[in-house]
Amino acid sequence: TFFFKEKKKYKWIFIYGVPRSGTTYFYQELLQLSKFGVSDYDLGKFIPVVDHIQQSAYIPIDINELKKFLSKQLLIHAAPGGGSKYDYIVKQVNTNLEEYKLICELMGCEPVEKYFLYRAPNGCLPSAMKKFNINEGEAETLYQNSLQSFEIIGGEIIQYGKEISEQ
Repeated sequence: TFFFKEKKKYKWIFIYGVPRSGTTYFYQELLQLSKFGVSDYDLGKFIPVVDHIQQSAYIPIDINELKKFLSKQLLIHAAPGGGSKYDYIVKQVNTNLEEYKLICELMGCEPVEKYFLYRAPNGCLPSAMKKFNINEGEAETLYQNSLQSFEIIGGEIIQYGKEISEQ
C-alpha cells in the first residue's frame, strides 16, 4: 500500500450494470489482471452527507480532507488482485452519475475502461427479486435506473452469458 499512498492517479477500470447481470463474475475475472479491486462499496451513500456539509455554514469539516480520507480507506481496504496490467478494478452495481463522479474523484481520474453489463429482464428481474428480497416493481425500477445510468456514464456494453466469457 505504500506505493499507492503517493500516487494521485490510477490506471483503473470501472464495471457497473443492472443487478444480477454478471458484474461480480466479470470483476473477479478482471481482478486477475489488476493489482487491487474494489467491489460494491456503496460510496453514493456519502454524497448526501458531503452535500449537507458543503451547504452548511456551521459544520467545520474540511470536505477535501474528508474525500482524501475516503480515498485512502477505499484503497487500503481493496482486495488484492492477481496481476499488474491495471492498478484497480472498481465494480459498483446500481450506480448513478453522482456516485460515478465521486469514485472518479477518489481515484484521481476517469477510468481507462468502462464496462456496462446487462441481462434481459426476464432473467434479471426474478433473480434480483430473490437476491434482494424486493418486489417486481422495485426490481424493474433498479433495472430502469441502471439503464438510465448507462445513457449518461457510457462504456462498453457486455451482455450476460456468452459475451462475458469471451472477454
